[in-house]
Amino acid sequence: MRKTTKKKTARRKPDPRTTVKLGIGDRLVLQRVVRERTRGNLALIRIAQEMLQRLGIDAAEARRINLRSNNGAVQWDLAQAIDKALRFDPFEIGLIKKSLLAMSTEGVLTVEDLSVCRKFIPDELAAAVKEKTHADTD
Repeated sequence: MRKTTKKKTARRKPDPRTTVKLGIGDRLVLQRVVRERTRGNLALIRIAQEMLQRLGIDAAEARRINLRSNNGAVQWDLAQAIDKALRFDPFEIGLIKKSLLAMSTEGVLTVEDLSVCRKFIPDELAAAVKEKTHADTD
């Protein structure tokens, strides 16, 4: 008599990565943040390089949105731009949050950074706004 065994089905582990929809401006800001703020060992630099590749704008997308530089300012056709859903693992999210919070502490965030802050550090942003509002009413 032959013994039959049930075939085990592999359970899929939940994907720990977070998907974030990013516009062209968000991706350009994150490229700057990752490029300027990532310092460390070879493994960390490799992770930063992988993030930069995902955040990048390839030639086809650049043509589609008519990406151009005008007196140092990057411009594109908003009507042609499509948000891109990118996935970040918890470590990458941590790097981005740490960088944005450090920039906030140093007072070097700009208006262009606000959209990215809303997506990656919304709680901290809300707390800062609430703190500022209470300080203004006192």
